[in-house]
Amino acid sequence: MRISIVVLLVFLSLTVLHAQWEPAQRLSENGKAQPGTARSVSSSFGGMVHVVWSDTRDVNSVIDYKRSTDYGKTWEDEIRFADTESNAENPGVSIAGVMNPVVHVVWDDDRDGNKEIYYKRSSDWGITWSEDIPITADGFLQEPPNLSFCRADVQAVWIDHRSGKTEIWGSHSTDCGVTWSPAISISQPEHAWAGFATIVHVDSTYHVVWTARIDLSNPPFYSIYYRSTNDLGLTWNPIRRIATHETAYPPVVSCAAMKENVHLTWGIPGQGLFYRRSTSSGFTWEGNVCLKDAADVYDPCIAISGKYVHVVWYEKVGKTAYIYYMRNLTGNPIGPPE
Repeated sequence: MRISIVVLLVFLSLTVLHAQWEPAQRLSENGKAQPGTARSVSSSFGGMVHVVWSDTRDVNSVIDYKRSTDYGKTWEDEIRFADTESNAENPGVSIAGVMNPVVHVVWDDDRDGNKEIYYKRSSDWGITWSEDIPITADGFLQEPPNLSFCRADVQAVWIDHRSGKTEIWGSHSTDCGVTWSPAISISQPEHAWAGFATIVHVDSTYHVVWTARIDLSNPPFYSIYYRSTNDLGLTWNPIRRIATHETAYPPVVSCAAMKENVHLTWGIPGQGLFYRRSTSSGFTWEGNVCLKDAADVYDPCIAISGKYVHVVWYEKVGKTAYIYYMRNLTGNPIGPPE
């Protein structure tokens, strides 16, 4: 009887958690949204939610930005970035703090003949934007970047091929993105492959999550790894493995954090959209919740504002592709009231 009661309580708690998510909204309209693995949604004070994605309606791909000022209920018209003859892809967005008007965007761009990492920022909640600033310019192939921000410190992580393998590397700026430190390796070099990194911060602590394939055995198993730094990236804590999945498609993982709560979401084509939460700064994790079952979900991203949890993802429906949005009004219980 005790086991039955425990199982019932766990089932009911997961059912309630799932029921608190509202129906999905479609943000893009032309069916030409491009998948990206970077952090594509971020939220800030006063109901601000910022979303970026890559759009291929023209010959080349460009970056589109859209924001909401009422917690995701309604959305303003999109703003276009990196509208050049190059291909700009995999944008990521981050805010400087819940009451700070600075918004940061990073992406990869081949305007110089090789994919490099570019950065720009807004100082007025996303109304106006700076010029494009290159973070890398070394001729190596760099792909899907992500970034996070704590006061004047900006941390960026990306997929890097300079060692001859696919690894996670990072760099940080101490002057709000004007100049950047030399890049360092963050993932385990002995792994066969690593990718899809995302980074968030709580005060001076940065949380990094990525997907890795330990070896090339079949069937393929992909693991989700977590690593943190408590001193703005000067030193890094040991790597922790938090989940392993058998799938032919490596899951793209997104992360959001507030105090000791860390939220993850990931998608697997044909299997759906998943969510998991830690209340111990990533040391232990609650069970998985399937937010959308048996869907062709790609590249989801998660953000939190107060008690709200926001998720954005790219989904294929037949021959079209759209951006969807879902939120949980009580998914972050330690957050302040909105």
